[in-house]
Order: sequence, then structure tokens, then C-alpha cells
Amino acid sequence: MVSGYLMPGILMRCIKFDLLKLVMLLKPLKPQNRCICCRKTNIKKSKEHLFPQWLIKKTGTDKTTIQWLGKWLPPLSCTLPICEDCNNEFNKKLEQSFQKIFSDLESGRGISDNEAELLVRWMWKTYGIAWCVTNSSDDYTHTYNLRERALYPINNMRGSISIAISLIENIDSSFSGAPMGFDSVNNKDCIFVSGVFSKIAIMVFLDIFVEEIPSNFCIYRLFSKRENFGYIKTFYPKVGFKTCTDAVGITRLCSIRLSELHDNLAFELIGLAQNKISKKIIDYRI
Repeated sequence: MVSGYLMPGILMRCIKFDLLKLVMLLKPLKPQNRCICCRKTNIKKSKEHLFPQWLIKKTGTDKTTIQWLGKWLPPLSCTLPICEDCNNEFNKKLEQSFQKIFSDLESGRGISDNEAELLVRWMWKTYGIAWCVTNSSDDYTHTYNLRERALYPINNMRGSISIAISLIENIDSSFSGAPMGFDSVNNKDCIFVSGVFSKIAIMVFLDIFVEEIPSNFCIYRLFSKRENFGYIKTFYPKVGFKTCTDAVGITRLCSIRLSELHDNLAFELIGLAQNKISKKIIDYRI
């Protein structure tokens, strides 16, 4: 078994739930030949790795392949054309912080509320950027492009978003390295995202679906608003899986159900908005 595993070729997004009366509608098709993240034209493009190089090397997938866009490819060759400014901003404001967050989680040092939000936005960015490649003529959401969504603070929806994390005790010998890939398969929702990366299994989801999370995971819900004490480490996920094979299998299985639930909610809210049943539904602003 190779260390990388399936990353869905069709990455998804958008729409929120009526509990907060928030919704995000898709924009119509737009012209191509622009940065897939910020949507600006006439910019100098650079190559962004789908997964950060440090994570690729950490998982050992630099010596093997992952499945993406219907092909088995070396992860270091999986690059995406985005503008230099987006590439630099993602690296400065997300990637560098996520590397430290990842290290703290894996070593049992835990994370703070502020770091939990950064982890959420890193998951959204990494999952979403691949979606933008396969849907390059469409905007990522009705309200925000991917750059804004990944770099802007989460506001209205903060207290409704949770993270489920489980640490993994051992890397199975059947893997040539360690797992690195996403398991979420949603069609419209842009909140739910899941995956296993080295010895950490992660799921980002709406808190209303918390009962669907397997007991292997520890759960943390973001504060409803940013607090002055948000820098204090308060979330210490435990080891919930004996091997990475167990982690990938269970995460993938429950992700099917969670993707469906988030999508059903998304479609329901799209219908409400399109039929003007509720004027209280507004754009999902994060």
C-alpha cells in the first residue's frame, strides 16, 4: 500500500445552516486566465504545492505517490498555478503557523483556540485550492474567493465550527511512508473537510453534527468570538487509533456520512434562498 491515498478530484464547498441564518450561493462562471485563489488577472504566477513540502517529506511521500486527478503522481510534482502574492501570503500566514501547530499536536503539546482556527483555515485552503484547479472558471463561493476565505478570520460562524482530532500510535508497516490525504467527498458544502496526515486524523465540521463523530476523536468547538485568552493551549487530543490503517479506514467511512449531512443542509438552504422563502438568510460571511 502506498503512503498517499485518494484525494477526490472534485473538491467542494459552500452553504451554511439556518441556525445562524447564513448561506453562501455560487457565483456564475467567470473568465479564465486569472489566479484561482484571488481571481485577479494580469498577475505573475508561481507554483504552489498541493501539500507543503515539509509535510510531504515528513510522511515519506516524497519517495512514493498519491492519487490525484485520476493519476498516481509524486506529491512534489503536484503543483498549482497561483499568483506570487497569494503564494507568499499563504506561506507567511498559514503554512508556517500550521507546521508548528502540527508539531505541537503530534507531540502532545496541544493547541489554543487561535491555533485551532488557523488549523481550520489551513484545511479549507488546502482542500479548496485543489477544487479551484478542477473548477477554475468558477468562483469558490458567492461571498469570498479562496484567498479571502483562507486568510480572513472566521467571524459569524466561529462558535458553530468544531474540530475532531485523533492521534495515531503507529504507522502501519503496509504503508511505505505515512498517510497524507483527504477523505471528505461533499458536493456543495465548504465547511466539512477531513483527512489523515502522518499520525494525526482531522475533521472540520458543523457542531450540529457532533453526534456523528466516532469516539476515537477528541472534539473542540471554536469560541463564538476571539478572546484575549485565545492564545492559551486548552485542547489536548489523545491517541484514538492504534495504527494509521485504522485511522484512514474509520475517517474515510464516517466522512461519507458527514459529507452527505453537510451537503443536504447546503442544498436545503440553497432552495430556501432561491425561492425567497426566508429573507433572513444572508450570505455566509466568515
